[in-house]
This record gives sequence, C-alpha cells and structure tokens, in this order.
Amino acid sequence: MSRQPSLQAFPESDRRAEPGGLQSLFSPRIGTADLARFCRRVGTSLAAGIDIRKVFDREAHGHGSFTLRSQMRRSSDQVARGETLGAALAATGSYFPPLVRELAAVGEHTGKTAEVFVNLADHYDHQLSMRRAFFLATLWPRIEFFAAVFIVGLLIWVQGLLPMREGKPIDVLGWGLVGNQGLLIYLLIFALLTAGYWALKFAMRRGMLWTRPLQKLLLRIPGVGRFLELLALSRLAWTMHLTFNTSLPLKQAIPLCLQSTQNARYTDQSDAIVSAATSGRELDDAFASTRVFPTDFLDTLEVGVRTGQLPETMGHLADQYRGEAQRRMAIMGMIGGFGVLLLVMGLIVATIFSILAQTLFPYYQLLNDLSDPNNLGR
Repeated sequence: MSRQPSLQAFPESDRRAEPGGLQSLFSPRIGTADLARFCRRVGTSLAAGIDIRKVFDREAHGHGSFTLRSQMRRSSDQVARGETLGAALAATGSYFPPLVRELAAVGEHTGKTAEVFVNLADHYDHQLSMRRAFFLATLWPRIEFFAAVFIVGLLIWVQGLLPMREGKPIDVLGWGLVGNQGLLIYLLIFALLTAGYWALKFAMRRGMLWTRPLQKLLLRIPGVGRFLELLALSRLAWTMHLTFNTSLPLKQAIPLCLQSTQNARYTDQSDAIVSAATSGRELDDAFASTRVFPTDFLDTLEVGVRTGQLPETMGHLADQYRGEAQRRMAIMGMIGGFGVLLLVMGLIVATIFSILAQTLFPYYQLLNDLSDPNNLGR
C-alpha cells in the first residue's frame, strides 16, 4: 500500500526563502526540456551507484546549455563542500523549480534520491508530451494564420505599385496602409502585438499578480475554458501522484501541487486547503471545501484517500485528463483551422469586391450620367 502524506514538519535546514522582486522575475530559469533531461541523467547516474559529487561535477562541465552548466557549478561547489543536496540546489536561486528543490531534499533525507529524480524526469516528460500534443494540434491553424498575415502584407505593398486614381493611391482594404510605408506600419503593429502576447505569456508563467484575474477569466470562456481546466487538472493530478509518493508533508506538498496548475483559480486555494487538512479534515474534504474543483476530480481524490492508494489514483486520473485534453486539442485545432480559412477567404472575397467597386464604379457613374434625361441636352 502506498504511503499517505503526513502532516509532520519537514526539517527546515535545507529550505531557503524564495527569491522575490524583480530579481526573481528576470532571473534565469531552466526550461522544461532541459530539466527533464537533467533529472533523467542525475537519477540514472545515482541509481547506478555513482557518487553525487561526481554526478554534479559532470553536470557542471559536460552537459546541457551554458546557463545550466554555470548554475550547476554553484551546486557542485556546495556538494563538494559537504552541503546537503537541498542546499546545493537552493544556491542557484529560482533557477530550479520549487518542486525539484523540495523533492530533492526529501529524497536525500529518505535515501531515495535516485528514485525521486527519475520520478521528476517522468513528471517533466509528461508536461512535454502535453506541449507536443498541443503544438501538433495547432500547427495547421498557425500555418494558415501566418499565411494570412503574409498575404495581407503583400497586398498592402502591391497597392503601392498600382497607378493612383484621382491623385490618391488605391486602398482596397480601406485601412489607409499602402506601399512601403504602409507595410512598415503593418509589420510594426504585428510585431508589437506579438511582443505583447509573449510578454503576457511570460508574466503568467512567472505568476505576476496582475495576471491572476486574466487566468481566472480564461477558464470561463466556453470551450477554451474546459480545455485549459483539463490541462491544469492534469498537471495537478500528476504532481500529486509524484509528491504523495514521497515523505513530503502536506503543508509543503499541497502548495507545490497547486502551483503546478499555473492558474490562480487553484493556486489561490492553497492556504485554505492546507488549513483544512492540518485541522484534521480528510484531504478530499479539504479540497471540496474550496468549491472550485470539479466533481470528477473530487470523487477520484476521495477514492484515493479511502483506499490508501492516492498516488496511483492520481496518476490514473492525470492520464485520463491528458487523453481528454488531447481529444479537445484535436477538435480545437480543426475549428481553429477552419476559422482561419474562413477569415482568409473572407479577406480575399472582400478584396476582390473592393477592387471591382473601385475599378467599375467610375464607369457605372458615367453610364448613369449619360442615361439621365436631364443631361441629354447638355
């Protein structure tokens, strides 16, 4: 039977305060792919019986990106001086996620460091598989979107090559963007919108407070909201599967699990759930008291608590959520591709009618003038 999470305090000696402020916001952080490979290498090496000092020295000189090697040199120096693994990883600041730092410390105290790092590698591989599935599902709509952006830009530039009419350039789009200058303005607007999108995405990943209302709002959008909810709950269930397989106490495990959702609807419930759980309530009751988690999640959580197989149950639930999310991704990809196709077709049709109108309208007006009886004697 799997170990159930405890409420006892974990030794504080290896725990360091999270960096805060602008330094934390713009400090380097390891990417998910690099992190998965790093955890896999460390876990495999430790399982083979290689000393932790040698493992970290290899990481500091032989693997990964320049930033990873430089950060690992700090950790390697700490380990060489006899510091604990938790302290060594904490020396890198916020470069490694809190989940890695906390579980590495737990693994060292319980003698299961290799197992912990292998499980962490599985955890981040799980996240990468979701990202790859999302990328593939949205690949065709993205291609169509950028094709539409290119076509519009080309049309703006070509308008500058057409002969002027009545001293004014032909503007079939009606945007006032024509020729080289119009194309430059168009590209500048697109670049600013793209930069804004990436800045917002970066801010949401770093958990900036001003993005929290937006995170909650996105879950209310029909169709998209359920998909985002599935992604968040899949990460939550998988992190619970990982952390509840260790001796990490609930008051530390619960915040880590909720942070993995990357959505304020769930991370805001951390204090309430911890308070309820530490006051003697069952874990499923503590989650249910927040009234933000769906029934299927709470029912599965209750089964795991009642049967004493919480890690296994959460692992199965994470796979179910991932499967449903992938199905929804495929549907959203089809809808998105069809929507972009309609947008491009609508733009082409509108452009054709605009060209015809601007080309034929003068002749139509001339015919009307010639057929007007009042103009026959003029």
